[in-house]
Amino acid sequence: MASAAVSSRSVPYWPKDIPEQLGLKHVTTPTWTQTSPAAEIAFHPDRALYEARRERRLREGGLQHTVPDGWPQKFEGPIAWTGKDLVDEAQYVYQLSAADKLEIKRALAGVQGKSYDEITSATFELPLLGPQLRKIQKQVYHGIGFAVVRGLNVDELSPDECQRIFLGCSSYLAAQRGPQNQDGDQLLHLTDYGRVDSDVDLPIHTDITCDIVATLTIKCSTYGGEAALASTWTIYNELAATRPDLIHVLARPDWPFDTYGRDPAYYNRAILFHHEGKAFMNFSRRVLTGHPISGRTLRIPSLTEAQAEALDAVHFTAQKHKLNFATEKGEMRFINNFALLHGREAYSDKENFEASRLSCEDEMARRSQRHLLRMWLHDEQMVWKLPPALKLVWARAFHDPNRSRRWRSPILPLEVGPKPGPPPPPKPNPQPIPAPCD
Repeated sequence: MASAAVSSRSVPYWPKDIPEQLGLKHVTTPTWTQTSPAAEIAFHPDRALYEARRERRLREGGLQHTVPDGWPQKFEGPIAWTGKDLVDEAQYVYQLSAADKLEIKRALAGVQGKSYDEITSATFELPLLGPQLRKIQKQVYHGIGFAVVRGLNVDELSPDECQRIFLGCSSYLAAQRGPQNQDGDQLLHLTDYGRVDSDVDLPIHTDITCDIVATLTIKCSTYGGEAALASTWTIYNELAATRPDLIHVLARPDWPFDTYGRDPAYYNRAILFHHEGKAFMNFSRRVLTGHPISGRTLRIPSLTEAQAEALDAVHFTAQKHKLNFATEKGEMRFINNFALLHGREAYSDKENFEASRLSCEDEMARRSQRHLLRMWLHDEQMVWKLPPALKLVWARAFHDPNRSRRWRSPILPLEVGPKPGPPPPPKPNPQPIPAPCD
């Protein structure tokens, strides 16, 4: 994929003293020279390109036939599931009862007038629902890795009330909320701004910095938009059995993570880790390949052929074992960001949805009402023991007292993008929009 210029802001990507405090000397930008052609790979995976690259690398040979020393051949546990194991929604959905909703209403009244930072499990009192949310916390951290809480009637709530309830309930799963972008926003509105490829699937990935990815659905699209989840442990097990050489590639600390204009311009680390008996996978495809909107920073390393194959192998292996489930208005979703990959199916409000996925060229035509709130959560007591490279990533979000943090006004973005009308003519050599998330 062609690189795109990103304006330099000379903003440190992490506090200068944190790498030293953590004993991490490998995180500074190394001296680098491009010695081989950049691998052809894009944000949206191309199966034909992936299969051709796989066949070529297999023909060339010289690949490892065992997993790295000290790594298991197979991970076992409740998180090592496939979609076929979770056919009953009762395994992961908790439906709010009338008593639960009444308790939430009382808790909401108790935090009116408090700042968002003051909304915690101690101030948002849920005597009966609280213990159930603690059970869900254990399921997310140490069980199947995710849970869905359904039944909140968001149509009866103001934007501020939605956010307060989301903050209060999620505080029973994890105590800290982390900034999600350079502006320090601790809660983001995920909507279709008419330019985010809603008419194609969002590739499987993790978010970069959190224990739990938490969302509250305010509005659903008319068609599509199903959630997609896949187990890192299941992906590992298949690759270890069929392509152990790719485990080596994924585990090498030489993947170039784009910081989008900050200092350093990129840093290297692995995307797959084996630590304290657990497998971790942590990557955003966008920072490795670039994105049609945000591009990729010029003059930083591109992926190698081996890395391009490994990244696509993760995606297509996840597709084999993923769980898809519908998104419902008013549901809160909590996903273990260490052991599960997530994505979503294409979505639209167009009646002829399948045709729009292939032929829609008008940004206005593919805009959707879909709207989610998202937070990145962390809990010091429940967090998995992190490998050193991820300790640095978590420290940026949760242990940097100088990092900016803010809460935007809770206004629902009912209108997004430009007003209806013909799109303006393209500007010559347009600059990409900076990456919205950290």
